[in-house]
Amino acid sequence: MYSKKTKVTLDLSNETRFTTKRNLRCKKTPIPQNRLIKNKIDFIDNIQTLVIPQPTIADVLNTNVIEIEDQSNHVLNYNQNDMNNAMINDLSFELDRVNLNEKINNDKKENIFEGSNISINEASLLILSFIQKYNLSENAQNDLIKLIKCLLPSSNKVPKTINKMYKTFSKKKTVLIEKYFCKICQNELESGKNCPKCNIVQKTYDIFLSINFKNQLENLVNEFSEEIETYTTSERHYIDIIDGDFYKKKSEPNILNILVYTDGIQIAKSIIKQFWPVIIGICELPLKIRDSIKNKLVIGVWHGKLKPKSDILFQFLKDEIEKINENGIFIKKDGKNTSYKIQVYGIICDSPAKSLVMNTTHFNGYFGCPYCLNPGSYNHLYRKMTFSQKDFELRTKESFENYSMEGTDKIPRYGVKGNVIISSLIDFTNGLPLDYMHLLCLGIFKRILNLWFDSSNHQFEFYIGKPKTKRKIQNELKKFKFPHTLSRIDFEIENYNTWKATEIRTFFLYICIPLLKNILKPKYFWNIACLIFAVKMLHQLRDRVDLRKAEDLIKVFSKWFITYYGEDNLTFTFHCISKHLVDDVKLHGSLISHSMFSAESSLGYFRRSLNGTRGLSAQYIRHSIERSIVTNEVKQIEMNSDNSHVKDIFNYFSKSNFFHEKTRLLEPFNTRNLNNFEAKEFNIAENGYNLSVKISHRLYHDSTIFHSISYRKLGEKKGSYFVSYLEKNTDELMFGQIDYFLEVEG
Repeated sequence: MYSKKTKVTLDLSNETRFTTKRNLRCKKTPIPQNRLIKNKIDFIDNIQTLVIPQPTIADVLNTNVIEIEDQSNHVLNYNQNDMNNAMINDLSFELDRVNLNEKINNDKKENIFEGSNISINEASLLILSFIQKYNLSENAQNDLIKLIKCLLPSSNKVPKTINKMYKTFSKKKTVLIEKYFCKICQNELESGKNCPKCNIVQKTYDIFLSINFKNQLENLVNEFSEEIETYTTSERHYIDIIDGDFYKKKSEPNILNILVYTDGIQIAKSIIKQFWPVIIGICELPLKIRDSIKNKLVIGVWHGKLKPKSDILFQFLKDEIEKINENGIFIKKDGKNTSYKIQVYGIICDSPAKSLVMNTTHFNGYFGCPYCLNPGSYNHLYRKMTFSQKDFELRTKESFENYSMEGTDKIPRYGVKGNVIISSLIDFTNGLPLDYMHLLCLGIFKRILNLWFDSSNHQFEFYIGKPKTKRKIQNELKKFKFPHTLSRIDFEIENYNTWKATEIRTFFLYICIPLLKNILKPKYFWNIACLIFAVKMLHQLRDRVDLRKAEDLIKVFSKWFITYYGEDNLTFTFHCISKHLVDDVKLHGSLISHSMFSAESSLGYFRRSLNGTRGLSAQYIRHSIERSIVTNEVKQIEMNSDNSHVKDIFNYFSKSNFFHEKTRLLEPFNTRNLNNFEAKEFNIAENGYNLSVKISHRLYHDSTIFHSISYRKLGEKKGSYFVSYLEKNTDELMFGQIDYFLEVEG
């Protein structure tokens, strides 16, 4: 119980207005296990006018619980019996009619000051889009608003705080559900109570926070409904996840498949608690749309002392999917609403997280492989687990379920410690695609870098870490030019052990072969070349014929890699590459279609938006919801606003329409007439030579921007004008550079 001094103004009619001040005794209605979160809510003290929809006062006072929903999508429950005694004497009248929605709609159409052509709604969205684009801190956000209001007339109506801006757009409530767990045994608790199992007084608890994500998922699917329809029915230039054998077996009409991503992240160096977000994406979206941060939904966050159990992470997911599938989510097609159900396609995570999700022994333990029954063996000489190159029986969904009935935490059965809830949603083990970011980039490739450059290997002939050799490699690296789409291209060989996954990927897949051709000895060079060519085929597979080629190359690499570098490299990572990588691509499509690269970007993006050390899980989800709100509202502005200048700014901040646009030239443009060479290339008759054409040095195509050699703003180190293409008559792969782009009408 707590006392709160509150000012309540009730707007009754045009003739009468009553105001009352009273200390209201408020009590939250207890809800078993789950508790509705009120995170950073502007309490009712700050509300000048409380408007209640249409029922009479008698109806209201006879109700046990009033649910008050503020515009920020947070919900508070008040026990009406406690409020009756406080209010009944002063409020002895009936409510006739109150209309809040009309007032809000009028505010949205109202301009920020007299004479301006920008509405309050548009101004708020512009500010929020700017904040999200540059990921401003909370202090920077408040200072930005103060600066903007200072530059505008004193009578401007721009909202004073970020929270008020978000309240303007929040329409559907998103219930935040918080569950408490014991920090020792992870037994679920009620708020404020001690664990009956441990019987220890606990002042703090481990927390799992989740949301009902139906509205967000429905908005996302409706935004890209045309892309989903087109993408699933058209041919693709590479094999995506929806072309894999597992998707074809699992897919059904009017069912959408979701990918689940999870991983532990460190939110700050000074905080040692575990932080595990759960993120989902939609398989049927085109890859570039699916991998965008804007189209990843954060649906749950674990924050606690220990790593979460599998059932803690996924119990809410199972419950939410069952609720959604009762009525389905509705997609607008040809003016009609079509109901779709959802199912979990699979879970993408690194190897340690897989063992947590499946409730199995660690990946480098006995029977740690989630795909086969290779027991592994401990090598006392190298003091590590090694995995034989023999072929073992593959795991199946049926065998996994049988082992889960027999296994326990202390005595696992073929590595399985017991049953988990997520096994009812996905097909173990086919529903756990390999992640090439951790397996290849941070796995075998990073291991090879250590073998080549670590000074402890100076006695071996594959060692190329001598100072003279490093200087030679570094000088050669300076000659490379990279497309603007590649990040982290300033390679420093001295700091190879600090390279991120993107740097390692770029190094091996694009520059390793030409860079080390004359530096590595031939047998080591051709060994790594076999792996690189195989991975490049599987990375963006264009033809299933290449699967056979990649499989043969990996066999050659595996055989000689152990011979050249030693048996201590028979690790779990090497085992997965040599035995399961090609089969994984057969099941789930190209490696780029199911990696953790996009999920790690999302995890890092929302982590950078956290402030302070309190309520971190609520902040994490709130920022995800706010981004979704802004994205949806921007689309409405782009479709309905008459202000072209505002539309252009939204386009620059959000880039949201890029996913919907086709090929087009980008500004600045020049215009001139066709010359003889161009007319001949385009098969235009002589009388068409005077046609006016548009010339540009940039082109947008397939969600990518291409540049010509004359575009100098990116600097001399960039090489975005180099392209590969197929010759028209022979289909031979050719290379060239872009001089300029032109657009001919007709």
